[in-house]
Amino acid sequence: MRDGGKALAHLCDKLGAEVGGTTADGMFTVQPGECMGACADAPVVLVNDRSMCSFMSHEKLDQLVDGLRQSAMEKASP
Repeated sequence: MRDGGKALAHLCDKLGAEVGGTTADGMFTVQPGECMGACADAPVVLVNDRSMCSFMSHEKLDQLVDGLRQSAMEKASP
């Protein structure tokens, strides 16, 4: 769980959501996880219970969130 707590705190700050909470727009829910079987790749983030992202620095977390928001906006546009 190398730096997992720091990554979780950064993600919550970026999203404006508490651990276990959902963002105001309903787009993100933050759930902590324990063992994901990828200690050597920590910290890791699991997106939609399907995609595991490894070595998640604060910058990579920001890029992930921004990219997911952008993708959702593009899908919502006609």
